[in-house]
Amino acid sequence: KILLPLIIITILFASCEKNSGNGQITSETRQLESFEKVEVAGAYSVFIDHDAKSEVRIEAESNLIQYISTEVKNGVLHIDNSKNISPELPVTIFVKTADINSINLSGTGSIAIDTLIGDNVEVINSGSGIINSEIVGNVVNIDNSGSGLMTCNIVSEQLNYHSSGSGLVKFSGFSNTGNFEITGSGNIKSYGLIINELDVNISGSGNMEVNVSNSLNVIISGSGSVFYLGNPLIETNITGSGSIVNKN
Repeated sequence: KILLPLIIITILFASCEKNSGNGQITSETRQLESFEKVEVAGAYSVFIDHDAKSEVRIEAESNLIQYISTEVKNGVLHIDNSKNISPELPVTIFVKTADINSINLSGTGSIAIDTLIGDNVEVINSGSGIINSEIVGNVVNIDNSGSGLMTCNIVSEQLNYHSSGSGLVKFSGFSNTGNFEITGSGNIKSYGLIINELDVNISGSGNMEVNVSNSLNVIISGSGSVFYLGNPLIETNITGSGSIVNKN
């Protein structure tokens, strides 16, 4: 009766124990099968480049590098810890792949990618990390449900953005149409992104800065406001305390 609880406590203690870094950086290159999506769950700095081969190069402390998992499942590269680690020095991961159309960051790290390209492109930030990306796509879907920062230069036909957290996004580039929604306290700064037609819905407290050429449809049921550049035709449905402000 006493032995079983002791075994359970020992297992729980082992699972919570952190493996601390030894301060000695080493590098390891791993060849991978092809993938088009990347999901990052750790506190890593990840740099993604286009290349004919699919591989990752990890720079981390020599006693921790074995615990950094880089596994491809169903066309998705999953980067995570296989054990609880506590690095003394930053972990940097360089990813190479021929094609990539989706990135997902759920940790406290960062992702930087030269260009996301595809008919349907997806970017998700659900943690407190940072994403920097060039994006070229027909339909681009971006979701920011955490507290992180996203900086994206975009060329698209349709841009859909949803913010349910407290994070900040900075957009530049061009999109023919757009649909922006804020349900949390996050903000959108996109004076540098020219959109022909934009639909906006704010039910939270976040604000939007937008640049619209032809038509702007605004629904506000929260306390957030829309600040706009351009001279679009405007339709509004405002039932909250937010407002629409001409910044020309």
